[in-house]
Amino acid sequence: MLWQQCINPTKIYAKNTLVNTYKYVLTSIILNAILRQFLHIFIMETNTYEKAGLFITLDEAKNMNSAFKAKYPDFTQSILFDKELLFTLLNQEGCDKVRVYFGAFEEEESKILKEAVIFVGADAHANDMAGSLILDRGVVCPSMCKGSKIID
Repeated sequence: MLWQQCINPTKIYAKNTLVNTYKYVLTSIILNAILRQFLHIFIMETNTYEKAGLFITLDEAKNMNSAFKAKYPDFTQSILFDKELLFTLLNQEGCDKVRVYFGAFEEEESKILKEAVIFVGADAHANDMAGSLILDRGVVCPSMCKGSKIID
């Protein structure tokens, strides 16, 4: 069959001309490339969100925070959240992951725009849980940095 010949060019029959042989080999190369690309996309789409995130060391966290402060010296350095609020978000039915969005809000008294992080529950396929709990407005640092081991 033509399909089998394209996948395995070594089984091309001797009766084919040299031109047909090149066509089969070229077709085989193209089909194999397409198949590899499809499998790569399929694997990436199915495995990308299997384990999103990893634990890092305190030194890595300090280095990352220092690099961030060097690039963005006036930005918020950290935001503190209560464990109970995070657990409530995580314990929603169907919540397997958390997506963190970056945002900003205007402080009521000073009217200064402050950076924020927004936590949204996500399902096993990394789809945001529409209509679920959304967590925001932790304690912002600078202004309340007491206890931080990462910030210099």
